[in-house]
Amino acid sequence: IPVVGLTANSQGVGPDRGAQQDRAVVAGAGWLREEFAWSTIQPREGAFAWRHYDRVLTAAARRGLRVLPVLTDVPGWAGPAQFAIPEDPSAYAAYVARVTARYGPNGSFWRAHPRLDSSLAPTYFEIWNEPYYTFFSDGQVDPARYARLFAAAATAGRAANPAAKFILAAEANVQPTAGPFAGVSVDWMQAMTAAVPNLPSLVDAVSAHPYSGSAPPDVPLDGAPDGKFLRVGTIRRAALAAGIDKPIWITEIGWSTCASNPSYCVSERDQSRNLGTMFSLVRTKLPYVEAVLVYHLDDLHPTNPSDKEPSFGLTRQGGAPKPAWNQFRAATAGG
Repeated sequence: IPVVGLTANSQGVGPDRGAQQDRAVVAGAGWLREEFAWSTIQPREGAFAWRHYDRVLTAAARRGLRVLPVLTDVPGWAGPAQFAIPEDPSAYAAYVARVTARYGPNGSFWRAHPRLDSSLAPTYFEIWNEPYYTFFSDGQVDPARYARLFAAAATAGRAANPAAKFILAAEANVQPTAGPFAGVSVDWMQAMTAAVPNLPSLVDAVSAHPYSGSAPPDVPLDGAPDGKFLRVGTIRRAALAAGIDKPIWITEIGWSTCASNPSYCVSERDQSRNLGTMFSLVRTKLPYVEAVLVYHLDDLHPTNPSDKEPSFGLTRQGGAPKPAWNQFRAATAGG
């Protein structure tokens, strides 16, 4: 697998940032998926603040880590809510252009820091996170709106930095809540290309988040791909049918070990086993998958034992490794 990495939330300040990235290196990760928040970079219209992400990339480069930026998080001046996908994508596209011009290959950040290894500059940029879910679309799940956003962002970003590449978010069948497809189950890929016919020419990779709840990754689809890891193949077939013959990047995947949610969470032993099975499947049966970024480096702070979100870590709170930690290290070593 050419790209193996982690979502690590390594954007803490001072030693916290370094400690998180150091542990990612020890785990064997070559890549970190990090949110580059539009609201942080452009807190006011016309005003750009780069210091935070300059520090994140400096710290990563010093450790030999590559970063996959996820470009999301709407500032208050540009939209009504944090994850409201803009109907007019022009301001977002301008932000993407500024990010790629600064941080992409041969970008101004790297020219200003000649002692850093510029070969580690981000090449791929992920356009939004999970626009097919209501949480990350402010309730406005609309493949046409997201397709227009992607097209504007990729066009502007590539004009600002011709070496930049752009990752399109994908799922299998989705029921939009807004736009021309509202209320009807649609093929997400077909709905996007119906809205923006030239979309295939703008895509460099397709991202998938094939979480499977508490189910192992090798559970067959049996005609029902929802909630199963192997729907990554369904997404691939839909992309090909839409004219998008590009690699799949699994930019999030994992199993939560929360204490009391058996419909979604698993034991630490099963988390490890599932991770190993997933890597084996990717290597042996999914040749079109070019990247796997596991969610998450470590557990967060749970407030509810049935909440799955804080417990996807390869380590427990405090840094003690779960069995999945060694499973990930084996995978990154080719084991």
